[in-house]
Amino acid sequence: MKSLRRSVILIIFLLVSVASMATGVFSWFIDYGNRANVDYFEGSLMGNEDVLEIDAETEGIFLGDRIRDLVYLNDSDFNDTSFNFYGYASVLEIVITNPGLTSVNVNLQLNVVAAPEFGVYAGNQAGLKYLVLEEHPTLTQTVYMANRFQYFQSTGSVFTAMNQHNLAGFSLQGESSIRVYIYVWGAYDGLTTAQKSVYHALVYRVKVMV
Repeated sequence: MKSLRRSVILIIFLLVSVASMATGVFSWFIDYGNRANVDYFEGSLMGNEDVLEIDAETEGIFLGDRIRDLVYLNDSDFNDTSFNFYGYASVLEIVITNPGLTSVNVNLQLNVVAAPEFGVYAGNQAGLKYLVLEEHPTLTQTVYMANRFQYFQSTGSVFTAMNQHNLAGFSLQGESSIRVYIYVWGAYDGLTTAQKSVYHALVYRVKVMV
């Protein structure tokens, strides 16, 4: 099986939202001092006709400062076997098409880009966790994610297992498409002391690497 070396077509339908609603979306925060608060923000939606053709060896999808208003979890939450990870995730949804005849391995990574002009409000890589899941052919995404986290937690090192899963990627047959979801959570314990006092206002400048 070849790695993804030729150009692929990426069709972006939905950018970073907790839920798609006609009036916008709500973002929930877990505040370890004041418990849960809710703020309102506008969702961002690109039209179905927006197509990006990229060279998978040298390019990525630059999303700018679009990841914000995350739910922040601490390390113990990620080890909680009863935690509702799906319900608290922000979601980046992508459809990937392999126009070639040969199967390829698709590997998506979410990289945080430096944004020094934001000062203390600039999120960094340590401040978020993410999980890449392709659309499962038989399971709902809720069940699929729950099964994955059950495995991650069983290894005794949930973050190492998540990283290995993301790095492994998935196979995409030639002349076919697949819908992929990148689920994102804030990582409270990865924030600096200064960021913890303003975590609800952090902004992440990100790029999706293929």
